[in-house]
Amino acid sequence: MFFHTEDYKIEFRILNTIIN
Repeated sequence: MFFHTEDYKIEFRILNTIIN
């Protein structure tokens, strides 16, 4: 997975959206 500094929430939401 790719988790940056503060963008991890945004990226996590993107991944969560893709999974769902």
